Amino acid sequence: MKHITVLLMLGLVAALFSSGSAFAQAQSEDHLFVSSTFKTTMPEGGRLAERDSLMEIYNKQVIEKNPLILSQRVMQHFYGHDNRDMVFVTEYKSWADIDAADTKNTELFEKYWADQPSRRQYNRMLNKYFAGHGDEIYSEKTKLRK
Repeated sequence: MKHITVLLMLGLVAALFSSGSAFAQAQSEDHLFVSSTFKTTMPEGGRLAERDSLMEIYNKQVIEKNPLILSQRVMQHFYGHDNRDMVFVTEYKSWADIDAADTKNTELFEKYWADQPSRRQYNRMLNKYFAGHGDEIYSEKTKLRK
């Protein structure tokens, strides 16, 4: 499941990737994974059911309709040192697909939330549940897959 904060994250990732054309040419056929760890927060009057519902809407209207996103997993902290962590792992076929998927996500987002006020309202409602994030990019070693 995703939300507009992830759109912003993908935009940042895409900007980083646009300067890495030499790396993109050297990339193997292994898929790439963007791992984004978000810090969740519970605002006053907030409800997990609301947050999860907002994320489900974004997932259904944007992520599931984006053919450039091969898969996505959303994991919430279960056990360990920081119970605020929520991790999104998104799989792409290639380096170029990460940037193209970001563009497609924006297009799908703007199609579903057709006017600026509805986009702002959705973003405001969802973003109150998150307090920052960090990104990592990984290349899968398919020969080691179980």
